[in-house]
Amino acid sequence: MEDVVAIHQGGWAYPSGYRDRSEYDSGGLQVIVADGKKLLAGMYCSIEGRNRVDLRDASTGEVIDSYGYNKDWWNDPSEHFISFRWRGNSYVLHQNPQYGYCLKRVTAQGYEHTGHETRQNDVVSALAPAVLDGKPAILVCSLDHAVFRDWRNADQVLSSWRAPEGWTRPDLVSIGGWPYAWLGYDVPNHIPLEDRWRVSAEHGSQLWDVIADAPVGAPLLPYGYQWGPWILGERPVVLFKVKWRDVQLWDVARRQPLGPGLGDLDLQNPCVGFLHGRPALAGTIGASLRIWDIGTGRLLGTVALPEKPIATAVGAKDTAWAITRTGYVESLTISATQIHPAATRHTLR
Repeated sequence: MEDVVAIHQGGWAYPSGYRDRSEYDSGGLQVIVADGKKLLAGMYCSIEGRNRVDLRDASTGEVIDSYGYNKDWWNDPSEHFISFRWRGNSYVLHQNPQYGYCLKRVTAQGYEHTGHETRQNDVVSALAPAVLDGKPAILVCSLDHAVFRDWRNADQVLSSWRAPEGWTRPDLVSIGGWPYAWLGYDVPNHIPLEDRWRVSAEHGSQLWDVIADAPVGAPLLPYGYQWGPWILGERPVVLFKVKWRDVQLWDVARRQPLGPGLGDLDLQNPCVGFLHGRPALAGTIGASLRIWDIGTGRLLGTVALPEKPIATAVGAKDTAWAITRTGYVESLTISATQIHPAATRHTLR
């Protein structure tokens, strides 16, 4: 059976002990190991536009650090709150609620300012870390164009990049410091509203190498709702609800699915990661956290939460986490025998 671990502290508490009774409607959650300690880094947004970023002990839910922004506008942190490592240190990168972006180093004691100053006139639609000539940079996208900025002083370090003709709405992802854009088809304005979805589906989506300024293969044609792109084992992946009926994870560079479809699930807040060395998908259905083995499509475990979750994360070898709109945290741990076929066969001998 799966192991449900009790989280001792819930709610939107602050390190001072003050407890915020707010409710948040969207969130992004990342599992980070810093100084040997498992942490949950998260960003959350209310429907009124109030934003909160916090850092918790992953074992207890205790809030170690937090900061916030008041009532700019609504955003979905799952689309831009990311974590990455550089030279042994962990960082989080996210959009500010109005202009610019924020970069923080993560330690077991809390977030540390990196010395980076954002550009107040930056309208940021997507972000990704990058490495240029051995030095860290940030690819900052504003609608259909992007620039590389030095992460210490925000100076532009390369000329601007623009989405190629016929494509738009780039989402960014970085693999080993090399940035890619996931592009949607730019449907011409003269196409009638009732036909726009069909024209978009016929052209698919395109993975684009930003530095080489070249496509990575042909456009990918599965259509329907999609989440991502994410990085899974140094590969770019996207979760599709193919034809709005079948949830399936695809490697968008190899242009092939990574496992069978999971069916017509009312899935929300999905994320991917590795559990005991196997790729896994975590997500929520209603008020439950669930985990699937991507390669086989098997449901590995589920746990009920007292209310609707707004974010999930997979990490630390064997565990997935979910957090609800009032800050309640739950975790679900999967054993090697649950997910790994070889381990299962060994126990049956």
